[in-house]
Amino acid sequence: MTMPIGREKFDSEMVLLRNDLTKLGDLATQMLSKSVEAFKRQDMGMVGWVDSKKGELAALDHAVEKRALAF
Repeated sequence: MTMPIGREKFDSEMVLLRNDLTKLGDLATQMLSKSVEAFKRQDMGMVGWVDSKKGELAALDHAVEKRALAF
């Protein structure tokens, strides 16, 4: 039995959304962890890394929102 084309599209979009959400969550977790560590160590290099990831995080957030609203 084959699924209707609409269901296949929905399922594939859900997989992509889940992947994007996972990337977003992983990056946010890394950034938070490194922020705390940078604070503890007063490590400005680590602060720079966190700061450099803000754009990537914002882009992922935008992609997730766009994909979710496309449903």
